[in-house]
Amino acid sequence: MPAIAEEHEKKDEKKKQVVRRKPTSDKRKAKKWFEIIAPGAFNNVTLAWSPAVDEEQMINRMIHVNGMEFGSRKSPAELMFRVNGVQGLKAGTRLQGFEISPGYLKRMVKRHSTKVEHTQRAHTQDNHTVKVKTLVVAAIKLDRAKETGIRKIVENAVRMAATGATAEAFINDLAFGTFSQRVLGALKSIGNVRRVEFVAAKIES
Repeated sequence: MPAIAEEHEKKDEKKKQVVRRKPTSDKRKAKKWFEIIAPGAFNNVTLAWSPAVDEEQMINRMIHVNGMEFGSRKSPAELMFRVNGVQGLKAGTRLQGFEISPGYLKRMVKRHSTKVEHTQRAHTQDNHTVKVKTLVVAAIKLDRAKETGIRKIVENAVRMAATGATAEAFINDLAFGTFSQRVLGALKSIGNVRRVEFVAAKIES
């Protein structure tokens, strides 16, 4: 008989353990689905749906989107959007940055060419700091003097463009605009430069 009593006690304890797990399930049911909306420059399209307990939990959430998904505005980059405001069940975002895949960049650089890389921080009109990585590809081998000249032109062009735009507009132009073509035109005098690509950009502060 004591053994049977002990068995009943164990079953009762198991039931108690199951009850203690219920709040976890209830908490999941309490989550709401928020529609994450792109900024106006991207026609306020829906980027994704994401669950959260409340609006505060959504703030600063990052969403990564393939740049080829924006209709006529296409980019080989992966775009990063940060949630910066919530109204009801709709979460607004701003463009936080982008990055181009290493595979795409590898196809750009052929044998017997020169790859010039440059990283800098630029300050925008709305007092943000944006980290920008640039890749310049020349069809021939370049000496160090020409590589230095290329970096100086890129540095100045990026700095000037940033000071005249908001951080979001600046990043948008790097990813989708004609800025790379304008920089390419400025580099023609140095050597046989055939491609300028902004590899990555991100708001740091």
